[in-house]
Amino acid sequence: MSDDSAPRPRVSVAMITYQHERFIAHAIESVLMQDAGFPYELVIGDDASTDRTRDVVEDYRRRHPDRIRLLTADANQGVARNFVKTLRECRGPYVALLEGDDYWTAPDKMRRQAEFLDAHPEHAACFHPVKIRADGEAGTRHVQRVRPPPGGFGLEHLLRANFMHTCSVMSRNGLIPAWPEPFLDLKMLDWPYHILNALRGTVGFLPDAMAVYRLHAASAWSAGRLRDRIAETRRMLELVNAHLGGRHERVIRRSLAECDCQEAIQHGREGHRRAARPLAASCLRAYRAGNGPPLSALLAMGAVMAWPALYRLVLAKKPLWR
Repeated sequence: MSDDSAPRPRVSVAMITYQHERFIAHAIESVLMQDAGFPYELVIGDDASTDRTRDVVEDYRRRHPDRIRLLTADANQGVARNFVKTLRECRGPYVALLEGDDYWTAPDKMRRQAEFLDAHPEHAACFHPVKIRADGEAGTRHVQRVRPPPGGFGLEHLLRANFMHTCSVMSRNGLIPAWPEPFLDLKMLDWPYHILNALRGTVGFLPDAMAVYRLHAASAWSAGRLRDRIAETRRMLELVNAHLGGRHERVIRRSLAECDCQEAIQHGREGHRRAARPLAASCLRAYRAGNGPPLSALLAMGAVMAWPALYRLVLAKKPLWR
């Protein structure tokens, strides 16, 4: 239990976790190492893990009862419901996000983002680039590249793409008074969370990479089949479009056309040109109407569909060129 006499946290770290036994200690340590200069709390929502994730968290909670709170579940609720439940328990005016398999690398990350939001009241949230690390590799692969527009990112930028890695985001608390019920059954909620926050302000950017996003076989999102991720993205965009009353349908339809393009490319990679053709035709119609994927994506789609064997040959040799 938390101490009611303790000072109110300025930042709450919302950490959701499930089956993260191998990673959760690193994630927690990266929060505890923060040289913030103000009170903060770590709220961990464990979604009924069946490995030792909860045991690891309990050990840290016993050692840091003034800083760590653990939320448990009797049965698995799913990513979205666990995320919302954890957010609702956050008491600070700012909320930083960190999933249990990622980690922060800069001890001043929390302080810098809080000071940035203090100085920019027009921003609902802020984020920074992250480093990408694949499981089993000693170092990081690359640093995410971001080109912010003047004045920060707006709602329409976020309707086009989710360019904010969860482990990089800090937002103002309480900008979403009530979660749309259909969103709670999604397999992802970070992207809708960013979109809903962007209804209340712009999104600022700090240029330094201060966190690592892990790629691993047990990842709830990145390890899933590409076609399943595309289908879930489509479903999310349709729900967002309905929630916004169609006011941004032009942008959302363009994002949906890009989903069609991605799926057509995947079918082409697998040599399933018959399945790719109706998706490709839909992309071309959207492009001619000025509401389709970029020309570069259409060219890639055409190349993969026209020469799938050549594509597979190039893909097979790709490791030799790294």
